[in-house]
Amino acid sequence: SNAKWRAASIELCGGTHSLASGDAQRFVITREEAVAKGVRRVEAVTNGKAAEAARVGDELLAACQTLEKEEAPSQEQQKELRARIDAATCSAALKPKLRASLEAVAKRLAAKEKAKGAAAAGAAAEVVVEKC
Repeated sequence: SNAKWRAASIELCGGTHSLASGDAQRFVITREEAVAKGVRRVEAVTNGKAAEAARVGDELLAACQTLEKEEAPSQEQQKELRARIDAATCSAALKPKLRASLEAVAKRLAAKEKAKGAAAAGAAAEVVVEKC
C-alpha cells in the first residue's frame, strides 16, 4: 500500500537455512552497510542466536552503565569494554549507543583531568606569589 516500498527492490535471503520466513521467529539485525549505490546489506541472526545477541547487548549495556557510574574508571577499563563492543554480535542499533556511552565517560574523565591540571597550576602560582 506504500508507493515507496513498491518502487524499491527489497529482497531477503534466508539462504537454505529457512524454509519459510515464519521459521525465523525472533531476529536481531547485527550489521547494516552500503555495498553499492542504493544497495544496502543487512545481516541478522535468528532464533537462539538472536536471543544470544540480545543477551550480549544487555550485558554490554549494563557494563557501560556501570562504567558511567564509576568515579574514575581507568582507560584500560574503557579500552577493554570498547574491544568487547566492537567484537560483539549484538543489535546494530545498540552499538552506536554503547559507543556514545563510552565517549561520554572519556569526555568526563578528560574534563576532570583538565580541572585537576588547572587546580595544580593555580596552586603552583600561589606558591610562587607567596615566595616573592
